Amino acid sequence: MKNIIVKQLKSLITLLLKTTILEKTPVLSWSQQNYSLVYFPLVGFVIGLIAAIFCYINSILFNKTIAVTLALLLIVIITVANHEKEFFNSFNELEKSFFKFNNEIIAILLLFFVVIVKLMCVSSIPISELTMAFVLALTVSRWSVVLLVFRYDYNLSGVENFNNKEQIMDEVKQVEKITTEQFIIATLLTLVPIILFFGLYYITIFVGTALLTLGIGELYKKFLGSITWNSIGTLIQLSEITIFLLICAKLL
Repeated sequence: MKNIIVKQLKSLITLLLKTTILEKTPVLSWSQQNYSLVYFPLVGFVIGLIAAIFCYINSILFNKTIAVTLALLLIVIITVANHEKEFFNSFNELEKSFFKFNNEIIAILLLFFVVIVKLMCVSSIPISELTMAFVLALTVSRWSVVLLVFRYDYNLSGVENFNNKEQIMDEVKQVEKITTEQFIIATLLTLVPIILFFGLYYITIFVGTALLTLGIGELYKKFLGSITWNSIGTLIQLSEITIFLLICAKLL
């Protein structure tokens, strides 16, 4: 039992180091990465809680909009803007097969639009509910990544390294997928706290995020043959907005 607990804690710490500004981990095998990914929702929980506390403190010093802006900026700093960069890079992956053009200005404008929508959503949530909002959004959005990786074949080395779908699929075959057991653990780590602390209504957030995840997964599967590392950043950005919108619908 002691060895099991140590292994779980090591996996959680490894993922915290790998996906945040600390970024100090050794190169992991696919099985080690998948094992750690089970705890991605807990990483989101920690970051969300830090952002919520930071926002509350700043709300005492500044007006609400500034406090929310600083909290969202803190999240970007903690995650080293990885998800924003991945969202932007998604256009490089989809442009040839879906958009039929290459225009970085449009990608920048779309990313700016996503940031503004997120800011507007969070700013409309009462200060008293912001802790719940940040924790829910960052926890469930990270669970959606686990669902995406569990449900679809993936090539996390980046589609830009390949010239065609055949090469992508050759790489996909070499990648070890998340097991059903690992997915169930990640789902329970996400769903049980939601029900216990926030109530049954917020299962709708869980379901809505799952549907968004499947939609993005099908898009990448259709046009690229598999999901990629950048699709993860895209999913996180869009799922966070979806969650904030659902929270607003509940509170307003």
